[in-house]
Amino acid sequence: MTRRPVLLLLCAALLSGCAAGRSVTGYFSYANPPRLVGTWVDSALATSTDTIAWVLGPRGLDKTLSVHVGPAAESASGRTETVAGYGYWYVRGGLASVDTGHICFRSRARGRDACFAYELSMALAPTAAAPQRRRLLIVAYEGRRHTRDRVLLER
Repeated sequence: MTRRPVLLLLCAALLSGCAAGRSVTGYFSYANPPRLVGTWVDSALATSTDTIAWVLGPRGLDKTLSVHVGPAAESASGRTETVAGYGYWYVRGGLASVDTGHICFRSRARGRDACFAYELSMALAPTAAAPQRRRLLIVAYEGRRHTRDRVLLER
């Protein structure tokens, strides 16, 4: 086989892999609605001393932020933050989806996509002086121990 057909075949393979969202390095990059990008506090797992937040990155990276405040915290400010990466997220329909649709998570551990219905809305402010925040409801989210609706508030 000559060099030219081999190069053409290699280029076609690389382009088809990138078109599916994966580059040759294994990193995924998705076009996601900017309205979902950000740090979202999990209302079921937030207390006055501990907070768990979902970090949905603009290029599809999915991370978890844990914040601990109190005397047992390791820093001088009494606050410890840890970030762990889990995988990638994307929305079916890409940028066309806005306030409702299906959000999907590709976990490094699970090796498969898990998709859930979601709804983006405004949360009622607890007091008149408090600013309104966006609310992301993920329906029947399958966690490690439970399947339940997850209510996330914009941080």
